[in-house]
Amino acid sequence: MNVFDFVFVVAVGSVFAGTMIEKDVTLLEGLVALTTLVVIQTVLASLAARFERFEVLLNGEPTLLLSQGKFLHRAMKKERVTEEEVRAAIREQGITRVEDVDAVVIENDGTLTVAYSRKNRGASSLVDAKVHDHDAGS
Repeated sequence: MNVFDFVFVVAVGSVFAGTMIEKDVTLLEGLVALTTLVVIQTVLASLAARFERFEVLLNGEPTLLLSQGKFLHRAMKKERVTEEEVRAAIREQGITRVEDVDAVVIENDGTLTVAYSRKNRGASSLVDAKVHDHDAGS
């Protein structure tokens, strides 16, 4: 579910609840409001399916946050994602070294996708090499 779908579901729920609870709203007014929302959602979804630029405007596009084991801080700042959130997504995949990750992407729905290849399987560290090397020198 993308952001637009989420907003649509919340709006439909709000209109439905308002129709049922509010004494000032008639059933006909509620049905007209629900129909209007469904028509708007259908039109926007059709436009998104036909025009790529509109789809990107409506749904956004995935953003690369980490590439070849290196954090892309500008992209992370734009997407408001911290290093720790990226590291957590990496650990969730059972990967213990940031350097082993080919890419981390934030998807349109806000989830983090981790792409990696199985290299250095025996090595283990829950932090990247720079921090690990610094700790080893202490």
